[in-house]
Amino acid sequence: MSLKFKRYYPIILLLAAFLAFLVFAMGDQYVISYTLSNDVIGLVSLAQ
Repeated sequence: MSLKFKRYYPIILLLAAFLAFLVFAMGDQYVISYTLSNDVIGLVSLAQ
């Protein structure tokens, strides 16, 4: 292993552990999306 890799090895492991936590612990959360009603879209298109 190079000296530079040994220096950044703990940071890489910490980042990988954090990403694994996000994937496995928070992966079942719902994604809430919002849509605009047709009236608001019509007003926006009239303003242009």
